Amino acid sequence: MLILRTKRLILRQWCESDLFPFAEFNADPKVMEFY
Repeated sequence: MLILRTKRLILRQWCESDLFPFAEFNADPKVMEFY
């Protein structure tokens, strides 16, 4: 798996454990206002 890292960002492949936090972010109206 390729992982790109900077001081402020980590880019990696999607993991199954990302699903719940991602769903929580998308359920927040303030977040979705800018999506």
